Amino acid sequence: MLIVLFSALETEAQPFDHSGFDAILNAYVNELGEVDYSGLQANRTELDNYLETIGRISPKSHPERFGKREDRLAYWINAYNALVLRGVIHAYPVKSVKDIKLLSGFFNRTWYTVGGESFTLNNIEHDVLRVEFSEPRIHSAINCASTGCPRLEPSAFFPEGIEEKLEN
Repeated sequence: MLIVLFSALETEAQPFDHSGFDAILNAYVNELGEVDYSGLQANRTELDNYLETIGRISPKSHPERFGKREDRLAYWINAYNALVLRGVIHAYPVKSVKDIKLLSGFFNRTWYTVGGESFTLNNIEHDVLRVEFSEPRIHSAINCASTGCPRLEPSAFFPEGIEEKLEN
């Protein structure tokens, strides 16, 4: 008879780690929400690593890691913001996201892998964030890389404290 024992650590799903994205924002976004795109483009490894994880893991693909609303909300806000940064540095130098792809292609026709599925930025904003959360404050949290958008926070969203951060 073979008996296999698992520790609680091995069987418990680990929460999603946003600390890498937080470090990126701390390093490349100032208090005014301005992004050092050239610096980020030159040092993109951390962003690529974070997005590689986003590409494999999402609340849809691994719901056990995102039990609370705050976990899912922080994930999708950070994923959106990280994908915008990636889209801009991929095309950098560029004056406007409108120049990246015509006819709102940056938001509507550029596809990213999130949790093994394909999403556009508009899918994330309108089909996930707005539908699942009915959260009007997300518009102050997601950044479209334009001066007309709310400023990008120089820190990531974490489940702990997300309500206070959105309220601010």
